[in-house]
Amino acid sequence: MEKLYQIGLLPKNQLPDDELLEFLRRLFPDITKETWPWEYRNSLGDANVYLARYDHKLAGHYAFIAYPLQIGGNRIPSGKAECAIIDKEVTRAIPKNSDRRVFLNLVRKALSDAKDAGVAIVFGFPNEHAEKIQVEGGFRPVSVDIHYARCVLRVRPLPSHVSTKRRLVGPVYNNTVARWLRQRARKHPGIRLLKAEDAATLDNFCQTLGDACRNAISVPYDWPFINWRYNENPYGLNEAYALFNEDQAITGFVGMRLTRRDDMDLAEILDINSLDGATMDSLLRFSIWWGLRHSVDFLELWTNPHLRLYALLNSKLRNNGFRLVGHGARTLLVSSTVGDWPYDPKNWYLSKSLERI
Repeated sequence: MEKLYQIGLLPKNQLPDDELLEFLRRLFPDITKETWPWEYRNSLGDANVYLARYDHKLAGHYAFIAYPLQIGGNRIPSGKAECAIIDKEVTRAIPKNSDRRVFLNLVRKALSDAKDAGVAIVFGFPNEHAEKIQVEGGFRPVSVDIHYARCVLRVRPLPSHVSTKRRLVGPVYNNTVARWLRQRARKHPGIRLLKAEDAATLDNFCQTLGDACRNAISVPYDWPFINWRYNENPYGLNEAYALFNEDQAITGFVGMRLTRRDDMDLAEILDINSLDGATMDSLLRFSIWWGLRHSVDFLELWTNPHLRLYALLNSKLRNNGFRLVGHGARTLLVSSTVGDWPYDPKNWYLSKSLERI
C-alpha cells in the first residue's frame, strides 16, 4: 500500500520546536526546551528522533536514545526505545486505501537504522497500548521478575478507605520501625559524592563487579554514565555516592533520587552495588540517613530473587529495616543482533535507573 505520510529524522543540530514539545507533553508534562537535550542530545550520544507527518501535522513520534549497557564489565553498543506517541485524530484522516500503520512503520524504521548502525541491543519498557505493535515491528518481550522493597521513615494517618485493622495496627508498627531506623541511620565517614576525579577508581570497581557477574546485563556504572544519569539530570534531585576505603578504593556505591508519588515524598534507591557485606550495610544505612535528611515518607528499591548480583543486597534488606511489599513481572522489549542471551530474563539486572528517566 502507498504511504501518504512521511517519516523522517529530527536533524541532530536542531532543538524541538513548540509543536513537538506540545506533542511530547502528552506523555511527559514537565519536558521543556531546556530539559529535552538531557535525554535526546546527551553526553552519551545523540538520539534518533523519528517523526511522522501527515498533511503538515505531527502524526507520530518515536525515539532511540543513547543508553549504554554492559555485560561482564564490557560496554556493548545499545539504545533505549522511548516516547512512542501517535495522534489518532491525524492518523484517522489518512485515506483507508493507503498504509495507515504509522506506529508500526516508525518501529520498523528505527530498528532497521539501529541494525545498520551496529547497535547490538535495543530495549524499552512498553505501555500496554504499544507493546503488541512493537513486537510485530521486531521486538521480543522479556518478562523479568521484580520484587519491591520498602523502608518506612515517616508515618502519616492512613486514608479512610484502608481497613480498620490496618489503620489501628499499621501506625503502631511503622512508628516502632521508624524509631529503630532513626537510631541505625548514619553517614559512614567514607561515603561521599562521586566526582570526575573518581573516574579511574570507579572504573576499577565496576570492572571487579562485572567480573563477578559476567552474565548480568546492566547499565555501566562508570563515570560517563553516573555523571549523565545523576549530575546532569535536570529532573529533581539525583545524587550518586560511593564508599571509599582507607586506600581510597571504592567498595560500593548507591544512587539516590528524590521524587513524589500519591502525595507522599519518596526516596528511590536507583542503584546500589557492592561485593562486600559490611559496605552493603553501610550503604543501606546511608540511604536511610539520606531519606531522613530530606524528610521523605519512605525509601523504595527493586530487587530480584534469581540474579547473583542481587544476592548480597537481598541478605541485608531485612536487618536494615526494608520489607518486601510485593512483586511482579516487568516486561522488557528487546531486539538483539548478538544472539539469544539478551532474551533470557535471568540475565537482566534491572535497577530503577534502567527504567527511570
